[in-house]
Amino acid sequence: MLRGGPRWAIAVVPCVAYACASASMTLLNKAAVAGAVAPPLFFLQFSQHLTTATLTWTLHALGVFRLDGVSSRTFWRWVPLNFLFVGMLLTNMNALRYVSIPMVTVFKAFSTVATGLGDYFFFKQPLSVGIVGSLVTMAVSSLIASCNDLEYNATGYFWLILNCAFTSAYVLYMRLVLSTKVSELTGVFLSNIIALPLILPLMLGTSSLLPGLKSFVDGGFAFTAVFIMSCLSGFILSLASMWCVRASSPTTYSMVGALNKIPLTVVGWLLFGAQLTHLGVVSVCTGLLAGAWYSAAKLRQHDQLKHKEKLQTAFERIL
Repeated sequence: MLRGGPRWAIAVVPCVAYACASASMTLLNKAAVAGAVAPPLFFLQFSQHLTTATLTWTLHALGVFRLDGVSSRTFWRWVPLNFLFVGMLLTNMNALRYVSIPMVTVFKAFSTVATGLGDYFFFKQPLSVGIVGSLVTMAVSSLIASCNDLEYNATGYFWLILNCAFTSAYVLYMRLVLSTKVSELTGVFLSNIIALPLILPLMLGTSSLLPGLKSFVDGGFAFTAVFIMSCLSGFILSLASMWCVRASSPTTYSMVGALNKIPLTVVGWLLFGAQLTHLGVVSVCTGLLAGAWYSAAKLRQHDQLKHKEKLQTAFERIL
């Protein structure tokens, strides 16, 4: 995807695609669960994975693209990624039993910092002062938005720390498996087909199947349309996520995800009547500052790398 274009386009276009796909998915999920009829979480999750796996296989069968590089070795290499994903879901759900949603948001912002550190130690991605500063500023942005809802619960903090660990490990491991010759579309198929037997016991264990099916009867055409669009957006988000991680880095992927809260805050205020407080406005402005700082730091890092390559080439010519 996007081979041979300008360097900035190769990195920026996947990030924009991921940001748009992530925001659309969030809004569609919000619309699906905000009405009088709300499908259970694991039913919605299972449906999205099933739709994505089926759609990917159908496109392969029709010859639209090929699922290349699929082997037993590749399959087992992708299995841990889905265990990490399920770990993210379960730790997030357990954390929400003890702490508020704003507290979860704060800790998720700190997981972006953890991902940046992991990116540095495992993949040797350089961490400049500007990049570290922008990551910390993003965490501060979440802290500002949630300062009125801060609370302490030892059990809740335990699950939040675990959730941060699973979130960072998930993104970093995705980068590892995508460093092979497997295409993004093949990765989408593998991750979603492996996820099905992991999500199925959770869906059945929480008795989510019958209420989920019943929601189509109670919700009517409008609910069904939103639900289908939500499932289809799962395919686009899966593809955009892997494209973004492969084209940029786990740190950039996490930063884009954190920045998505800004347009979602505004859209939530306009469409769903969410309250926009003074602290919320300050948080949005701080988040914008963090995003601009991160972009400037990455551009400066790119220019320094380009200059270093030119010096190296000139030095080699002299020799």
